[in-house]
Amino acid sequence: MEGRMVGIYFEGRQIILPGAYATTKVEAFNIQRPPLFKRLAVIAPAQGGVPRGFTRITSGSEAARVLRGGVGLALVDLALDPSREMPGAGEILFYRVNAAVPASLDMGNLRLEARPEHAGIYSNGFRAKRELHPDGYYLLWVEDPASGVLEESPPLGPALELIYYGSGTPSAQVSTDSEGQKHLILQGGAPYENHDILIGGSGIKSIQELADFLNGTSVWGARVLHKHHLYDPGGFPNGALTFSGGRAVLDLGLSAQLQWLKASTLVNATATGGTDTATGMGWLYFTGGNEGPPVTLGDYEAALTALEAEDVQAVVVGSPDPAVQAMAVAHCEYMSHPKQRKERIFFGGPGLELNAQAQKEAAIALARELQSERAVIVGTPVRRRNLRTGQVDDLPPLHVAAMLAGMWCAARPEVPLTNKTIYAQGLTYRYSQVDLEDFLKEGVVPIAQDPEQGTYIIVQGLTTWRKDTNPMRRKLQGVSIRDYLTRKLRLYTKKFVGAVGDATTVESILNAVETALAEEVRGGRNPEGVLTTGTGPDGEPEPAYKNITAVFDGIELVAVEFEAHPVGEVAYITVTAFLTPTRIVRSA
Repeated sequence: MEGRMVGIYFEGRQIILPGAYATTKVEAFNIQRPPLFKRLAVIAPAQGGVPRGFTRITSGSEAARVLRGGVGLALVDLALDPSREMPGAGEILFYRVNAAVPASLDMGNLRLEARPEHAGIYSNGFRAKRELHPDGYYLLWVEDPASGVLEESPPLGPALELIYYGSGTPSAQVSTDSEGQKHLILQGGAPYENHDILIGGSGIKSIQELADFLNGTSVWGARVLHKHHLYDPGGFPNGALTFSGGRAVLDLGLSAQLQWLKASTLVNATATGGTDTATGMGWLYFTGGNEGPPVTLGDYEAALTALEAEDVQAVVVGSPDPAVQAMAVAHCEYMSHPKQRKERIFFGGPGLELNAQAQKEAAIALARELQSERAVIVGTPVRRRNLRTGQVDDLPPLHVAAMLAGMWCAARPEVPLTNKTIYAQGLTYRYSQVDLEDFLKEGVVPIAQDPEQGTYIIVQGLTTWRKDTNPMRRKLQGVSIRDYLTRKLRLYTKKFVGAVGDATTVESILNAVETALAEEVRGGRNPEGVLTTGTGPDGEPEPAYKNITAVFDGIELVAVEFEAHPVGEVAYITVTAFLTPTRIVRSA
């Protein structure tokens, strides 16, 4: 038998004993973000959201509830609802750049502080109260009146009634050993009635579990009081218990309040070691909440550093400062390098200027400073009705850029933003055709009114790239297609990393690339895709892609190369009519 296989191998193990064996495969539940999906990052001050942290937002109602106000909410609103022709961003990763301070309340032995997502002036409206019931338990209320959220505690404190059924004189005490582990030490009338029970820490984890244990002993029993079943018995204070009629009560004291407050959506709580000053005083209001110091360039730098770890494809900042926007463009260029594998585009623009000429000059100056295929700069402000206030506001180009970012995130990569409409009620400043051409020559995206339809359109989707006229760099659509293909090809080939480097694997990699490209060829049966067939210089049909090669260097690198033809953008249409005379002859 030596050298021969016995039985079978299943899931990496040898099985010799005959029988039925089964396993389950759950790899299909590993949801990968598809290359089509584009998520927008908005970095701005707001009146809600975690200070200097990220908050995920997917709807306008969620944005209003979480962000509450400020530039951040305005930008998110615009990105979510930019147009009546195209949808907005499906998901926004919001970073609250201002270091807002949460309001707090000192209750003597307990300090309540608004949770980070509520930090700022808003949390000054929070209130709390604490009452002591005649039966010896406490009641706590924490409320956010503005949103109608009220958290009301169950009776807190007395958590477990300890019962002794033996004939001796019982004693019990809670103590903490040198390693910080709590013990409940019970003594009865005989040695077998004595118990040293570990509670909390590495011991029993809940009051209910402790009660079950005690009820399983010979002479001890227990009953959970009120609703403390899931509370941690490690919160019992040290000390001896007083028995009366064979019964004693274990009281969690302040620990019960702290444990209940752990589940609060409004506040965090800490024990202060002080004396209770709040019980019976009615509603007490929080104080000290503020929006933090003025936001600095360093704050935006920290936000962009934090954003490096996130999966986003577009970036908007809440400051018109050219230094901030230059930093954001540099971030996008860095993250878009093949080494980083996180392609991104920045959407920005100047603030609102006093007149049309100043506005034009500010936009062109910004575009010249931010020359990059990774930057889209909007140059013209618009008038738009604020759906929350009902007022028509003049939106600076920076805010209009958030609208374009939202539209871009929702669109397929081959769909240009050129000639797409935005939701607006007017233009703050009107520009001539010469002005609009000046914007485009400088890589600035203007908004104009369609003379026939009366709608407000994106004249052309451009980046600020000006080193040459390469449309795959200068046009937003070109950059979008490149990024999309890059992400898709990574997705289709990364599963081979770590595979055996042989002819079969190299062939599989080549086939994976060909499959990815074939899916992108537009045609009658595939109306969506970023590649197109054409006509070669010789007049013969040209395939959408060709000359795919995969070369393994024999050590660790498989290099894949191919040629492909991306779709373009119809930006200009010329119609030439050749008019010629014709004879007219009549006869009777």
